[in-house]
Amino acid sequence: MPVRWLRGVGRGVSARLALVVVVAAGGLTLGGVEAASALGLGSPTLVSITVSPATASIDAGGTEQFTATGTYSNLTTANFTDEVTWSSSVTSAATVSNSPGSQGLATGVGTGVSTITATDPSSLVDGTAVLTVLPVSLPVTLVAITVTPAVAEVEAGELQQFTATGTYSNLTTANLTDEVTWSSSVTSAATVSNSPTTQGLATGVGDGASTITATDPSSLLDGTAVLTVLPVTVPVEPSSPPTLGVSPDSGSRKAPIAVEGTGFHPGDTVTVSYLSGAKKKRRATTVLCSVPVSSNGSFTCQATVPKRARSGRLGRHTVDAVGSSGTRDTATFDLVKHRRR
Repeated sequence: MPVRWLRGVGRGVSARLALVVVVAAGGLTLGGVEAASALGLGSPTLVSITVSPATASIDAGGTEQFTATGTYSNLTTANFTDEVTWSSSVTSAATVSNSPGSQGLATGVGTGVSTITATDPSSLVDGTAVLTVLPVSLPVTLVAITVTPAVAEVEAGELQQFTATGTYSNLTTANLTDEVTWSSSVTSAATVSNSPTTQGLATGVGDGASTITATDPSSLLDGTAVLTVLPVTVPVEPSSPPTLGVSPDSGSRKAPIAVEGTGFHPGDTVTVSYLSGAKKKRRATTVLCSVPVSSNGSFTCQATVPKRARSGRLGRHTVDAVGSSGTRDTATFDLVKHRRR
């Protein structure tokens, strides 16, 4: 193989040594490396292939497009997607296309993990990615509607707010009060609103019970509650003015007494007090009892006369009874000296 050493000298140029290699047919090998590659001559070679995305997840039946990028020995890159041969390691999980126009398009077949490989048919250099195929995601559907409160009572003319809560197939819940259609089975007992801002608001109309229903207009699923409408409670006015009596109406300190009242408001709670002394400034008040008034307007309080200074001086004192609705009456009690037998 001829090799010529040349030395050239020019004005302002130092001596240079050049090695001229004349490559004959068949090429020259320097230390086992092709001369053209060693000297940076000739075409670059493919050194790696990168598949992207490197990892991906799809549902069965879904697709994922993979791309193959080749890197050459001179660090340049090129898109190899349409030139490589694509393959899937687990075809029961995923397949990948080699058809023109869809090269690298993977399709999920069944649950599993598959390695997607892109191979250059000339150099056999390849690159891989991992595709995970998930179970098919089922659509989330409404499965139940719950109306709360499930049972309620109102009087005619009163209101009751109902709420509809939807439960979905993925076990999540949502407030559907403003989305369902509300209805009452007995409108003579109760009505329920579908007007904006008052959906689910029931009104008692008359005595009776009604089923309140919330229906989803799309799925026609519904939920129900029961509303009972009670008669309007009319306060029972006493037939006569309140009257209070103490028996016995006289006695000594710590003596047992019975305070009885009639004509008080039924259902009230009456507080009975012993007021000692005639003047308010010096009067001591002792609560003897608090008792409920029966349906006929009467009550009985069993008590004892206060002891010592709380009972006051000998003489007349006041027993006062006040109902929670304001009905009131008083009676007198004569405090006398205890008689020893």
